[in-house]
Amino acid sequence: MTAVCHYGEGTTGIVNVNELEPISAHELPCPDRFPGSFEAARAEAFLKSKLLVVAIVSGRADASAGFGLFRPRARGKPVREEAMQYMALASQEVRVMLGENAVFWRGKPTELKDTQFRQLAPVDMLPSLAISVPLAADAMTVILAIPGAISRPLRMFTVEGTFNRQLEQAEIRSQPLAETLDSILEGLEAMEVHRQVMLARQNDEDVQLRQAQDQEYAEGLARDQAAAANAAAAAAVPQQEAVRPAPVQQGSEPVRQVADPADEARRALAEEFLREGPSPTKADPVRLVLKLPTGERVERTFESQDPLARVRRWATCLD
Repeated sequence: MTAVCHYGEGTTGIVNVNELEPISAHELPCPDRFPGSFEAARAEAFLKSKLLVVAIVSGRADASAGFGLFRPRARGKPVREEAMQYMALASQEVRVMLGENAVFWRGKPTELKDTQFRQLAPVDMLPSLAISVPLAADAMTVILAIPGAISRPLRMFTVEGTFNRQLEQAEIRSQPLAETLDSILEGLEAMEVHRQVMLARQNDEDVQLRQAQDQEYAEGLARDQAAAANAAAAAAVPQQEAVRPAPVQQGSEPVRQVADPADEARRALAEEFLREGPSPTKADPVRLVLKLPTGERVERTFESQDPLARVRRWATCLD
């Protein structure tokens, strides 16, 4: 049995099947695989703002001594679809793209919850390659879920007689590599759209937050100004009450003011002179006339024998 091999540099060769060596799944290179659980991988992708690429396999190809398009007949049929997925993910292009832009997790259905498995493998066909965008540490949206075999041309080695049938062509019309790359690119585009939407939403929320803060500040300032005005008005009322004289209550006795002693003396002298009255006839009368500051004239007649002190007292009572 011979095999037609298509090498990566573009050359083709025919070799004997006995010269081919079985390849274990663990021997193939693969993207940097997240070592933890699926939930931890989803949280990691959200924190790093990366895609989450999930490969769900049955584990049969893993358990086989060799797999791919060739393995010993005693082992039974090869797990063709899983072998092709392993080889697609082993491509350097895929590994570089996933390493820079995604968190890669590979596991079995038993490692997932039922709801997670239905999301990532919606048609219940293994293997399944899912591209998802994390929305939160515990939430995601699946952009693509590629179940089972992938049908696009792929330059890869083929073995005549594999699967107990002869291949009429030297190429298998199946290329998981090309579709895997296309799926990752589509996921990256969806991730970028998601980022733009989240950025626009964040900007809108920031604008609304600033407007709410400005309105709250203006309302608080108006309240403070009103409170200050009310406090100033309340402080001015006691001062006005202190200046305003207290009203005299009806029936209460009037408050007696303390008189000046000098005023009392002048009043007593004036009353004394008024009681005496003018003398109709006086011996040797002397008339004194005083002009007050108001312009009025006051006249008094004294007798010649009156002492000068009496004249002074009369003048004093007129002040």
